[in-house]
Amino acid sequence: MSKVHNLYVAKRLLSEENEYGVKTAKFEKPKLYNFLYMPSTSQVDFQIYGEQVEKMYVAYVSYAKYRNIFHRGDRAYLLDDEMQDLSVALTDINCENANYEIRSVSEQNIYIKILFVRI
Repeated sequence: MSKVHNLYVAKRLLSEENEYGVKTAKFEKPKLYNFLYMPSTSQVDFQIYGEQVEKMYVAYVSYAKYRNIFHRGDRAYLLDDEMQDLSVALTDINCENANYEIRSVSEQNIYIKILFVRI
């Protein structure tokens, strides 16, 4: 039986250019969400991303509830083999310790498919 998990997601703001001309992304404070995510086992994802799919999680969330909330490039804190405590998200500055990034957000009729990739 599957269970829902807590995770934090920080929205990416516009990139800023520093004094050396390098663009750096800025992020909002991470927000807590609670839904099911699981390792990606999709053949379609494997065909698109290849072996990188082994580092990916996928979530299907309600379209009505989460429409326009998640975007490509947002950072996430997910529980996995390396991160066992999400409290780091509460004190992390500019998401430096986030362990996943949203690779794609596919809106469908009833659900939104969110693909998280390990960074």
